[in-house]
Amino acid sequence: MEFLRVDNKIHFINLIVNLLVPLLGAIITIYFNINSISIYEDLKKPFLSPSPLITLIIWTSLYIILGIAAYRFYTKNENKKLNSNGYFFYLLQLFCYFGWKFLFITFRLYGLSFILLIVIVIISIITSLKFFRIDKKSAFLILPYIMWLIYSAVINYFIWFYNEM
Repeated sequence: MEFLRVDNKIHFINLIVNLLVPLLGAIITIYFNINSISIYEDLKKPFLSPSPLITLIIWTSLYIILGIAAYRFYTKNENKKLNSNGYFFYLLQLFCYFGWKFLFITFRLYGLSFILLIVIVIISIITSLKFFRIDKKSAFLILPYIMWLIYSAVINYFIWFYNEM
């Protein structure tokens, strides 16, 4: 609960909006990719690929954590009128990640999706650094997401290697 307090109070509207942004984005991409998910099951994958259930649990948790990080950053930045484009980078990396789902699942462009994941990792690191300047806790909340993106990039690479090279 302490992570939700900014300036000694919880800003519920900011919290709800910032939680909904990544969660609704995920729901929308799942909705549009639902028919293509069975293709993923048929791919040759590395042994370290998580099961779909584990993936769903981890991504849902990460989206909630990202929403909390964005909430903290946005609220602190809004209250103090600080000049930072960290929220832009946050939204950019989310938009790119949702685009990655279409490249990877729908269009099966594994090489291009791998490159996009590397770009997303870089943008996410920039986001974390921007957040760090305003709110250190929000920056640290992004780190598990970055680690999972790197792990996902490794899996993406091997799927590309096993299925297209």
